[in-house]
Amino acid sequence: MQVITTDALDLLARINQAARDLIGVIDSLSAKMADLKADTIQPVLFTTKEAAKYLGIGESTLDGYRSTWQIGARTPGPDYIKIGDEVKSPVRYEKAELDRWIREDLPRFKGRKQ
Repeated sequence: MQVITTDALDLLARINQAARDLIGVIDSLSAKMADLKADTIQPVLFTTKEAAKYLGIGESTLDGYRSTWQIGARTPGPDYIKIGDEVKSPVRYEKAELDRWIREDLPRFKGRKQ
């Protein structure tokens, strides 16, 4: 007959708790990875509404940049594309172009009155 000591029972209890803690950490990391994956998957082409939201400006402001190709006299607005009929097709913005515009052109007028 084997006798289990209180030290052995205590050790088993700590091992079980560590295993539960580890499972909790793994579950938490898995959830965070899923959130990050969902946040990083973005469309390559944005509508005007999506592009304005991405840039943090209003749709009408972005429309104005597109129609004049500039903000005041300081910098051009972001490049856009139209797929299909040049007149009837909706405007699309490439995410890479919006990122470039934020990096290179936005600092030229940021914080200045127009």
